[in-house]
Amino acid sequence: MQIQKNIFLFTMAIKNKDQIPYHFFPNIKGCYSISLSNDYHILCETGILNYNSFTQKYSLNKNVDLNLFTVDYNTKTMLKKICAQYGTLNEKELAEITYKEKPFYAIRSRIVDTLNLPDIFFSDIKRIESKIKSYPRTIYTIGYEERTIDDVIRNLICRNIKVLIDVRKNAFSMKKEFSKNNLKSSLAKAEIEYIHCPEVGIETNKRKEFLPEARYSELFKWYERSILPTQISFVEMVNKILEKESIAFMCYEKNPAECHRTYLAKFCLSHNPELKDVRNIIKDGKDECICNG
Repeated sequence: MQIQKNIFLFTMAIKNKDQIPYHFFPNIKGCYSISLSNDYHILCETGILNYNSFTQKYSLNKNVDLNLFTVDYNTKTMLKKICAQYGTLNEKELAEITYKEKPFYAIRSRIVDTLNLPDIFFSDIKRIESKIKSYPRTIYTIGYEERTIDDVIRNLICRNIKVLIDVRKNAFSMKKEFSKNNLKSSLAKAEIEYIHCPEVGIETNKRKEFLPEARYSELFKWYERSILPTQISFVEMVNKILEKESIAFMCYEKNPAECHRTYLAKFCLSHNPELKDVRNIIKDGKDECICNG
């Protein structure tokens, strides 16, 4: 957790946000990055990074060729500055600093009441929680193309989404964090339920038939004609969840117009008169309405 918070403070110091190496979401111990955690474990498992439990310090394996790691001068300078400023602090001290820096990451913290934080901080927490709860309860869609798992989770939390429905036929990805078991485990860390519904996906052979030539219109007409009419039980499940929680349909494509999740969401919307619209998640704080009720 000390590594998590030090790297978080490092990302906060980066001016060009497109160069941020890790994204974070609020966890029970504050800011947390699954991607960073995965990298940390890889470094330990491969013997590149050693941890001394007696001194509670990390060190690089002396046999590692440091030329394998290319870090530019500005980044290295900034990292040294962060380590010098925060490297000796314990977890609670780091928590106080990170929470003051970004109160959003304390909304799920289980240690926040044990820290020495000003009253205005807790006012900020209530304001953030109120904003999250104010998001309309509806169907959202999200594509993980060009996104990290941490970015996806943070965007779900920001909209008070407690259930993610994976609408891919095959819940497998070259980005390992979005393969079924890894995705389910990651979402659990954010207290988000994962449901995989392969029956609403599109077979690989159908994609191969239409998409190499970008025949999206033909593919989605086939989908509306052949698949959606058979999904009444899926709609009933979605409507039952929507009585209490918002839902996100997740697939790969960044552009909702190029993904069947949009047509699936429209179909669900047509069977729920209480829903006003379906929204596609673009980025933090920004959605686009993809259909109205």
